[in-house]
Amino acid sequence: MLNGLLSLPWWGYVLVALAFAHLTIVSVTIFLHRHQAHRALDLHPIVSHFFRFWLWLTTGMITRDWVAIHRKHHAKVETPEDPHSPQQVGVKKVLWDGISLYRAESKDLETLEKYGHGTPQDWLERKLYVPHTGKGIVLMLLDAASRARLNSALERFQRLHTVYTMKQKLQAIWHRSVATHEHLLHALQEWCREAEATGIQALREFALKLRTYSLAQPTP
Repeated sequence: MLNGLLSLPWWGYVLVALAFAHLTIVSVTIFLHRHQAHRALDLHPIVSHFFRFWLWLTTGMITRDWVAIHRKHHAKVETPEDPHSPQQVGVKKVLWDGISLYRAESKDLETLEKYGHGTPQDWLERKLYVPHTGKGIVLMLLDAASRARLNSALERFQRLHTVYTMKQKLQAIWHRSVATHEHLLHALQEWCREAEATGIQALREFALKLRTYSLAQPTP
């Protein structure tokens, strides 16, 4: 999206990509998890809506779905009704295919009705974010010419390709944000180890910063 709008060196796009990924992490942790699911903190309406918009734009997440599934996980933890229990479906399934568990549970209207209370139901949610959940991501996609330039850059700069791949892996982890706190932390630690092993300074510094970022423990 930035390619064509801003003229940056290749490392500039790396920094932008990492910043976007970090902002998505913050949005999930602060807005979806602490503010919406557990009501552990209050946010100014402008800040709250920024996070909601950003998640729609970059992940296509529907606030009510994520919150309902997460609350049901706490209510039915490690039982057959837990939407993403490692004990029920296996750690590998939760960590690497959690998005399919999320999608399956989001189709359960009973779950959404029972556990999705208190989430935004304003005009924007009803008319834009929910019915057009995938269009935010489309807006973030590069056009054909920009994609061609990006592919050329990835082929020319192996380091950029590595950083881009790591950014995609980090986004995938946060698409599986329905995982338990412990397994999500484990996935992030594995990502950090892989990032540090690349030897790329930007990734090593970002991994170090990510290691210092403490995920808040859920409030029952």
